[in-house]
Amino acid sequence: MFENISMNYHYSENTFVGISCYKNGLPYLIPNDLDNADYQEILDEIIANGTTNFKTGETIPTALQQDVDNKKA
Repeated sequence: MFENISMNYHYSENTFVGISCYKNGLPYLIPNDLDNADYQEILDEIIANGTTNFKTGETIPTALQQDVDNKKA
Protein backbone atom coordinates (compact mmCIF):
# COMPACT_ATOMS: atom_id res chain seq x y z
CA MET A 1 0.00 0.00 0.00
CA PHE A 2 2.67 2.56 1.00
CA GLU A 3 5.84 2.89 -1.08
CA ASN A 4 8.94 5.07 -1.19
CA ILE A 5 8.36 6.31 2.37
CA SER A 6 10.59 9.23 3.37
CA MET A 7 10.70 11.58 6.34
CA ASN A 8 10.04 15.33 6.33
CA TYR A 9 11.81 17.62 8.78
CA HIS A 10 11.40 21.25 9.78
CA TYR A 11 14.71 22.53 8.41
CA SER A 12 15.57 25.25 10.90
CA GLU A 13 14.67 23.10 13.90
CA ASN A 14 15.56 19.68 12.39
CA THR A 15 12.42 18.14 13.93
CA PHE A 16 10.33 15.39 12.37
CA VAL A 17 7.07 16.85 10.99
CA GLY A 18 5.67 14.18 8.70
CA ILE A 19 6.05 11.60 5.97
CA SER A 20 6.13 11.71 2.18
CA CYS A 21 5.20 8.54 0.33
CA TYR A 22 3.10 6.97 -2.36
CA LYS A 23 -0.16 5.31 -1.36
CA ASN A 24 -1.86 3.22 -4.02
CA GLY A 25 0.38 4.91 -6.62
CA LEU A 26 -0.52 8.49 -5.62
CA PRO A 27 1.75 10.96 -3.78
CA TYR A 28 0.84 11.54 -0.14
CA LEU A 29 1.99 13.91 2.58
CA ILE A 30 1.12 12.70 6.06
CA PRO A 31 1.60 14.94 9.13
CA ASN A 32 3.16 13.64 12.33
CA ASP A 33 -0.22 13.56 14.08
CA LEU A 34 -1.53 10.61 16.06
CA ASP A 35 -5.11 11.71 15.31
CA ASN A 36 -4.53 11.39 11.54
CA ALA A 37 -5.86 8.12 10.08
CA ASP A 38 -3.09 7.97 7.44
CA TYR A 39 -0.45 8.39 10.14
CA GLN A 40 -1.99 5.45 11.99
CA GLU A 41 -1.80 3.43 8.76
CA ILE A 42 1.91 4.30 8.41
CA LEU A 43 2.46 3.06 11.97
CA ASP A 44 0.70 -0.20 11.05
CA GLU A 45 2.85 -0.45 7.90
CA ILE A 46 6.06 -0.10 9.92
CA ILE A 47 4.85 -2.60 12.51
CA ALA A 48 4.04 -5.12 9.76
CA ASN A 49 6.97 -4.54 7.36
CA GLY A 50 9.67 -2.55 9.15
CA THR A 51 11.56 -0.35 6.70
CA THR A 52 10.92 -2.56 3.65
CA ASN A 53 8.90 0.15 1.86
CA PHE A 54 11.14 3.05 2.89
CA LYS A 55 13.04 5.09 0.32
CA THR A 56 16.64 3.87 0.04
CA GLY A 57 18.76 5.31 2.86
CA GLU A 58 15.79 6.50 4.96
CA THR A 59 15.79 5.80 8.68
CA ILE A 60 13.07 6.01 11.31
CA PRO A 61 13.31 9.17 13.44
CA THR A 62 13.10 8.73 17.20
CA ALA A 63 9.64 10.35 17.42
CA LEU A 64 8.22 7.98 14.81
CA GLN A 65 9.83 4.94 16.41
CA GLN A 66 8.31 5.92 19.76
CA ASP A 67 4.86 6.12 18.15
CA VAL A 68 5.40 2.68 16.56
CA ASP A 69 6.52 1.20 19.87
CA ASN A 70 3.56 2.73 21.74
CA LYS A 71 1.10 1.35 19.19
CA LYS A 72 2.64 -2.14 19.45
CA ALA A 73 2.32 -2.10 23.24
